[in-house]
Amino acid sequence: MSKKRESFFWISYSDLMTSMFVIMVLLFVLSTAGMYLSKHATESQLKKIQNLETAVNKLDRRYFMEDVKYKRWVLKEQINFPTGSAKMPDRYKESLIKVGQSLQKLLNDLNEMKNQPEYRDMDITYLVVIEGMASNLRDGYKYNDGLSYGRALS
Repeated sequence: MSKKRESFFWISYSDLMTSMFVIMVLLFVLSTAGMYLSKHATESQLKKIQNLETAVNKLDRRYFMEDVKYKRWVLKEQINFPTGSAKMPDRYKESLIKVGQSLQKLLNDLNEMKNQPEYRDMDITYLVVIEGMASNLRDGYKYNDGLSYGRALS
């Protein structure tokens, strides 16, 4: 009778080991498939980064500089308004017109690039943010929020 129990033990033990082997093979297959899929996601992210670098390299460096701290591009020329006024001084208008023409040329070039086969899948977009800034309350002007908005509009 004890021999019969021993034979059941070894059969059960071998079944358990086979089951563990199958589980390990399944885990290996799933982890390999996961790495394969994440590789494709990483390649698409790399392509998007390269597209962005291509677009950024087209910005006219005469007018724009990189703000590394905030990871953005800003105008090289600072526009200074008279205290308490939202009216832009005339001396800045000509340079801002040139900046606008530079941005328009860049957008036209990017649209032309998208028609070329190597750039057809590029997704290049820009967000132009125009900020109007006013000092804090040190100058005694109470309506700095409205002044900032007015400066951005001018």
